[in-house]
Amino acid sequence: GHLIGGNLENFRITDRISKLLFRKDLLEALDDAHFIFGKEFFEGLAVGRKAAILTLCFGLGRAKLLTFHHTVPAIKNEDWEAASNYILSTKWAVDVDPKKRHGIGRDDRVAYMLRTGLLHPEYLN
Repeated sequence: GHLIGGNLENFRITDRISKLLFRKDLLEALDDAHFIFGKEFFEGLAVGRKAAILTLCFGLGRAKLLTFHHTVPAIKNEDWEAASNYILSTKWAVDVDPKKRHGIGRDDRVAYMLRTGLLHPEYLN
């Protein structure tokens, strides 16, 4: 998921570099989550909700996630059903699951984790 450029035909990175990039991206997403929702609030959430928020922060970034004027307040108000419904109604949901594979796309996994607080079963393997 890390943006590494346009021409990837002969592009290779080592496992070490891959892990370093992942760590950097994860720390940036965590920083964004703390900024948007507050560290204490975010850290107190169930693991599935943390994973959903980190997925959004990673994929969208701070500035873009802050434009989700229904989803972000629903999360802050702990209205998990509304947050999961709102996220499914966004352009992001279409972008990450353009084939609309109801129930199995990344959008559905994030919505599930927001709604239930549990990790999506696909992430438990």
